[in-house]
Amino acid sequence: MKRKLDSEHTMAVLRNALVELLEEKPYETLSISEITKKAGLNRTTFYLFYESKDDLASDVCDAFLKEYTEIMSEFLFSGNQDSKEIIVRAFETHKKERRVIQSLWEIKTIEASPYQRMQNTLYQGMLDSLKKNKKKMKLGGDLAYYAEMFAVCAMTSIKWWIAHCDEYPAEYMAFCVITCIQNGMIHLLE
Repeated sequence: MKRKLDSEHTMAVLRNALVELLEEKPYETLSISEITKKAGLNRTTFYLFYESKDDLASDVCDAFLKEYTEIMSEFLFSGNQDSKEIIVRAFETHKKERRVIQSLWEIKTIEASPYQRMQNTLYQGMLDSLKKNKKKMKLGGDLAYYAEMFAVCAMTSIKWWIAHCDEYPAEYMAFCVITCIQNGMIHLLE
């Protein structure tokens, strides 16, 4: 009797195979054959779910962003933006996945780079949070500017910390982020 392919399971197996391979070698050098071999599947099965290696990489990025967005939404929408525990959890997620994140950030062939997609997710989350909480910029400024500045600063912090996370604990980064929010950019808001 033939076993039916379970779409979600098969896609997860392919995503996991790509993630494991990204820990071993650069994305550009990977072939679909290597990915399917690692997944224990054939190329035909791969093409049932993905058009290309970039399509699979986008799916891996989306899966990471979904987890990341859930954590950041908890932070942004909780109204408790000094919640050290949430920020520590976000940085610990980055540390756990740092090799994959760095590998994804290196991919230049995907329509929107994973780094830019992550920054856009932060931007949209902050903008939604500001609007939901009826925040306004001082002197009539545009909330989109604040959200963009937040996203760029956050991504710079994340990128720096991924490169230095063995030297600085997540708690240190949470302290820096909270201090910046409370004593820096926050003063632009009414």
